[in-house]
Amino acid sequence: MRYSRQFQRLNLLLINVYMPYEDSDARTEEFSQILCLIEDLIDRYTNCHIVIGGDFNVDFSRDWVHTALLNSFCDNVGISPIVCHTLCNIDYSYNFNMSRFNVLDHFLLSGTLFDKCVESASVLHSTDNTSDHDPILLQLKLDACYIGQAERVFVPHISWVKASANDLVNYRINLSSYLSKISLPIEAILCANPMCHDCEHIAAINRYADVISKACLDAGENFIPHTTDRCAGKRIPGWSERVEPLRQKSLFWHGIWIDCGSRGVGRLLIVCAVQELPITMPSVRLRERRITLYGSGLQRRLLLTPLGIFGMRLRKYAIIKLSSVE
Repeated sequence: MRYSRQFQRLNLLLINVYMPYEDSDARTEEFSQILCLIEDLIDRYTNCHIVIGGDFNVDFSRDWVHTALLNSFCDNVGISPIVCHTLCNIDYSYNFNMSRFNVLDHFLLSGTLFDKCVESASVLHSTDNTSDHDPILLQLKLDACYIGQAERVFVPHISWVKASANDLVNYRINLSSYLSKISLPIEAILCANPMCHDCEHIAAINRYADVISKACLDAGENFIPHTTDRCAGKRIPGWSERVEPLRQKSLFWHGIWIDCGSRGVGRLLIVCAVQELPITMPSVRLRERRITLYGSGLQRRLLLTPLGIFGMRLRKYAIIKLSSVE
């Protein structure tokens, strides 16, 4: 669904970013360059309120170089991270194997938006999300007029990867035919002045280039296969048989974990990690994975065994072994 909104007396500059991770001097230099580009954009649109969002690969609680750079950038341009707002309710947006939790995804807001327009900032923890990043949600109170909505419109495009050898042969033959019908701008081509500024020559060369481009595009449209709408059927072969049963079990344990306060430690966290593992692996390829748990009744032990000896029992009875099913 696509929505369009018209804001009254309000100009917004929305910037989406994906920042490099801090692991080398080259990445730090790239990080600084991107911040400079963003600052240049902000300087160009001084009449706009600013919203910057994305994966910054920065946790403001860490004393890292990129953290210092981003803090300095925010101070210089007058923006604030949403994690510093009193209404922010983001515990983490990234987890590494359910063992390390950080807030690496952020919204940065300019002064008025940060001070007066924030209604909520939260994160969506969902077991259906196969990424190690969770989406963060920002709700702003703005003076807007609703215009309308439209269903997603699929527009087919040329797909060269689908082209067979016969398709390519037809493309070459017909492209040659199209090109043979194009008249050459003889006068402009034979002009011997390397500094020529003749308006007619320039226009002729531009028309010639446009006609060649159109010939290439027309040949592709007519003789190269196009993409198809994968969302039309909304069915992934093999999903119901291989993925859905694992998803339902994962949803069950994930719901219990959420109801218990989404604790970052403890037995329920281990259970969720074990149950979500088959889904977080590349399910789009539907390469089946199985988890062999040595010792029967592992889940019963996880729920009944006291925390003091939980780790020892887990090492003894619940060795996790991954193996591919060919």
